[in-house]
Amino acid sequence: MDEANTFPLAAPVVLSDCYMDDILSGSESIEEVIELQHQLIEMFKTAGMHLHKWCGNLPEITSNLQEYMLSWNLMRLKR
Repeated sequence: MDEANTFPLAAPVVLSDCYMDDILSGSESIEEVIELQHQLIEMFKTAGMHLHKWCGNLPEITSNLQEYMLSWNLMRLKR
């Protein structure tokens, strides 16, 4: 499977927004973040990996996730 074609939003994020086992990324719209989230989950699932510890600054970003996928240890990032 060609991940870049199957997951066009997720593939570049995995290449550029990963550090060790964390992904820190975002987007200009909530809709695109939700689609990115879906693609990342599905892409890693094809490799037998399950993403968890999701967090976001808007409830819409995490409201569609199951409880075990959320992170409760949040940190504030400064610009």
